[in-house]
Amino acid sequence: MSGRWRIRAGLVLAAGAGVAALLIASSPPTFPTWIAHLAALELSLLVAGAAVLALLLTTGLSTPGAAIARLIAVPALVVGLIPALVVAALYREHGAPFSMRAYLPGPRTEPPSRRDVILDPARPDLAVDIDLPPGADPTRSSSSSTAGPATERRQGRGAASRAPSPARAMSWSTCSTASLPRTRSRPPSPT
Repeated sequence: MSGRWRIRAGLVLAAGAGVAALLIASSPPTFPTWIAHLAALELSLLVAGAAVLALLLTTGLSTPGAAIARLIAVPALVVGLIPALVVAALYREHGAPFSMRAYLPGPRTEPPSRRDVILDPARPDLAVDIDLPPGADPTRSSSSSTAGPATERRQGRGAASRAPSPARAMSWSTCSTASLPRTRSRPPSPT
């Protein structure tokens, strides 16, 4: 590959990585820029890879174009690696395994869950769905109440020790162990 094509390819890769790095580092003011920011964060390893490739293409060349490509690629590489390094530290801290399979599209299995759990018998119109840790039996019913594991954790002795570990709750595709309460529509009572 000639020097001219290496410079052009390096500039294109560095420019793409630079724009993505700006999206990663920016504070998005509008919804479309927030979506672009989120996409850039999710693809931060690709941004870093594009920056490394731009650096490799322009090594050994001493033209202004190669210098500009390197000037853009180095900060893009640093910014692109920051999200991955932060998450890697959290995974190591909690002992959770990292899986690239979470990034790949395809069928995903639903986590075991209990649907329409009533936490407060005085408010049967409010129900929650509880996503359980992997390997849990969703049909297991609690002996102390109908509310399930969430109530046991709240009312039981040593509540902090019964909470799910952060490693089990942490994954790329699911971020919480319980969904938000949802209301059931009931017809108004005649008065």
